[in-house]
Amino acid sequence: MSQPRPYRKQTNKAKPGTRKAPARRSLNPAWLIGGVVVVTGLIAFLVASMSAGGDESAEGVQETAAVTITGDPLPQYPDGQAADPAVGLAMPELQGESFDGSPVSITNDGRVKVLIFLAHW
Repeated sequence: MSQPRPYRKQTNKAKPGTRKAPARRSLNPAWLIGGVVVVTGLIAFLVASMSAGGDESAEGVQETAAVTITGDPLPQYPDGQAADPAVGLAMPELQGESFDGSPVSITNDGRVKVLIFLAHW
């Protein structure tokens, strides 16, 4: 009959002459999300640049059009005041045309509106 082996506590020390396996790092979710955002942005940029550089003509598309403003202008915000004097006043209404010539109007229908003006430069 064989004798039982004595219990030995396992240690993290490598045996002489052997190499310890490198520790595996887990992937940080922030890096993964950032990578997805960068790749998605790159794909969107490439698709937009390919479609803009095609043989499509911009003929028939107007770049500017007249805008008619009706109503009283809002007062200018004075420097150094905490209250805006335009709060509660009726907004001026705008009528004009879009790029394809269809009519566009921004009227005072009681809903809040935010106008954002952007330029490519």
